[in-house]
Amino acid sequence: MSAGPKIALCPDLCKLIAPWVPDETLPALCLSSKAFLRPAQARLFYSLYFSDLSEIAGLCREINASERLGDYPRNLFIVLETLGSIRLNSAARIAAWQDVALGLKHMPNLKTLLISDAVLVNTWIFEDLGTPPFQLKNLKLRFQWDQRFVDFLSSQKSVVALETSCPDPYIDLSGSSPDGTPTHIILPTIPVDADSDGFLPHLARLETQLFIAQQLLTPFPGRKHYPPLTYIRINPAPENDRAVLSMLPNLCWVHKSLRAINVQLPEDVVWKAINMIATAVPTIRYIGVLHIPSVHHHRLTSALLRLPHLWAVEIDVSSWEPQPPNLFAQRAFAATMRTYAPSLRNVIFWVGEQKWLWKVMPTEVDADGNGVVGDGMGKWGCQLDNGVKLWAEA
Repeated sequence: MSAGPKIALCPDLCKLIAPWVPDETLPALCLSSKAFLRPAQARLFYSLYFSDLSEIAGLCREINASERLGDYPRNLFIVLETLGSIRLNSAARIAAWQDVALGLKHMPNLKTLLISDAVLVNTWIFEDLGTPPFQLKNLKLRFQWDQRFVDFLSSQKSVVALETSCPDPYIDLSGSSPDGTPTHIILPTIPVDADSDGFLPHLARLETQLFIAQQLLTPFPGRKHYPPLTYIRINPAPENDRAVLSMLPNLCWVHKSLRAINVQLPEDVVWKAINMIATAVPTIRYIGVLHIPSVHHHRLTSALLRLPHLWAVEIDVSSWEPQPPNLFAQRAFAATMRTYAPSLRNVIFWVGEQKWLWKVMPTEVDADGNGVVGDGMGKWGCQLDNGVKLWAEA
């Protein structure tokens, strides 16, 4: 009995079908027909997540052998959080990272890259990468902050969001220097090019360590451009109060774009820090997290008067007595703050791990036809927010 005639599938029709196939059946779809191979592979390779060095190295070898596969990845996540995720001897580990660097050379359409390196010493892959074929939008790197790292960043002119986790060179065996700066460590040099738009010319969101934020915002001879930052978050909470205060005046270089800053401001410096932020960026719309002491609240009023555009603020009241602060105390404090900052619409209170969100709810008098709150006082509404999302875009 002879086989029936083969049916040729329309490639355009296959492209329309593939996006609707469940993710778990995509490998089977690749094997079902050559017509489905490319559209199914495009979905399989669009976002790649690996937590094992051997696996990502193997995939990069496949991409190196097939130029077509390298066109598919848009998002690549390499999360090697533990030494167990590497499971290779020294020579094999170096070879695997070389495969990764070579694989990145064949991914021209990559837009999001996350590399979390448990040993923090493999920034040499950026030298092997050479001139990257891609221009990233989102970049998250857990690496050592060295010249290779900075040179790679200088090649990425389209980065909008940058998140780093780097060892802090500001602290040596004897502790920090009195002014919070290292005495014997030379930081990498940020390249200056008078003919370009500067270093990271489109960077809007920055989540990084204090010493990196300080360097990115520090003026130096020949520097004319600063990243157009709208949001800065400092992680983890700085231990050196003087280092925090030394960074805040440099916010003035991005005052035209900056709208939100999140840095843990301890009680000892919170009043001085708020005034420094008000001086550097009077148009700031969000500040957090302020560790407000339970006494001398009047010192906050003078700073609030200097923040006419403040929209949201996060406050840690874990040190208040008695604990926890009841809702009446929270509302009274929020209302007091808004008396001096009429633009304030959101006040977030942290009580340990609990997050209480107070929002000004519009009334008929205060809202226009679109429901937008006007200059009236409105009324306060409260909710317990179990999430930890910050008002980054406030």
